[in-house]
Amino acid sequence: MNISFPIAAALAIFSAHTSSPVNTHAKVSEVRLHAYPLSSSTLTGIDTVQIQSSAPLKVKLKSPARFITQLEQAIATRSPISKTAFKDDFVRFWFQVSYDDGTVRSIYIAQGSTLLMGHKLYKLDSGLKETIREYIPAKDEYLPIRSAK
Repeated sequence: MNISFPIAAALAIFSAHTSSPVNTHAKVSEVRLHAYPLSSSTLTGIDTVQIQSSAPLKVKLKSPARFITQLEQAIATRSPISKTAFKDDFVRFWFQVSYDDGTVRSIYIAQGSTLLMGHKLYKLDSGLKETIREYIPAKDEYLPIRSAK
């Protein structure tokens, strides 16, 4: 039994709940991407807690508000999937979204296949990957464009 899943999932839910913007009119001020290459997913298990404490900062996105707007628009057209599909031991991306009112929220990508945003989990299909790829460095190393079949 994987004991880290309930802990990581609970922390991710708590983090997303407590760090969601209270003011829906708050503007995105910064998005920081902390990431590990996908190739590291076969070697070391990393969950939502570990990625926050150890993942290297890869980039501060140059157009953070546009990135979040495009991501939210893309997600709005998709149905969430069961949270049991979240690969909590293989989180490789952590987007730390800061707002001008001081609130912060987290977006996690696990092994290039699922995206946890707030209380909802989404399959990371090619369309979402293309949206994200526009904003990240080392695109081929970090987020392959094709979805796993």
